[in-house]
Amino acid sequence: MSYALVLISTLLIVSFVFDYSVSHHFERVFGSDVRRPETSRFLQMSRPFIDAVRLSLIYAALGSGLIALIFSYFVSNYFVAPIQQLIEVTKKNCGW
Repeated sequence: MSYALVLISTLLIVSFVFDYSVSHHFERVFGSDVRRPETSRFLQMSRPFIDAVRLSLIYAALGSGLIALIFSYFVSNYFVAPIQQLIEVTKKNCGW
């Protein structure tokens, strides 16, 4: 569950940072005169590219999150299984 929360918060942070940095970069490149017709047309044409990059970031984050969940499941089972066996043996020997 904690990995899911980390993944969701990471997606939100990446999305906000991406949106801020792209808008900041466009303002810096085009200057404060964003109302010129050619600039406005360019910004409209670049919107599908920005959306595609955002979607690829989301897919990459979800894919890496899924791999991290699977990997952590097997690693945690590897470390927890001997401890659980030790607990069971202790319960048998102590009569719990």
